Amino acid sequence: MKVPHPALRFFACAALAATLAPAASRAQTAFKHFNYCAPPTPPSCVEAVTDASEKKLKDCKTDVERYVASVFAYRGCIAAETERAVREANATIRKMRCARDPAFCPQSPAEPEPAPATPKKRGKKK
Repeated sequence: MKVPHPALRFFACAALAATLAPAASRAQTAFKHFNYCAPPTPPSCVEAVTDASEKKLKDCKTDVERYVASVFAYRGCIAAETERAVREANATIRKMRCARDPAFCPQSPAEPEPAPATPKKRGKKK
C-alpha cells in the first residue's frame, strides 16, 4: 500500500479537527459549571477481616472510618451539586419565559422616591 502524500494527510487531519472542534466546545460549554462528586470506594480490607491479625484489624478500622467520612462528604457534594443544577435549570426557564413574554422578565426593584426637601429653619439672632 502506498503512503498518501504529506499534504493530503495534513488536509485530512485538519478536516477532522475542524469537524470535532465544535462538538468539543459544546461539550465544554455544557459542563462548565459541573462539579464532579467522586463516589467513595469501600476499603478492600473488609473482605479479609475474618482471619486478620490485630494490627491489620486496627488498620482496617481506620480505613473503614475514613470510608464512612468520605460517604458523608460524597452525600454533601451530591446535595450541593443537585441544588446548583436546580438553580441553573430555574434560571434557564426564567430566561426562556422572559424571551417569550416580557411580563415574566424580572423587574428591577423600584427606587424609593427622594423625600421632598424641607427648608431649614433659621435660628433667631439675639
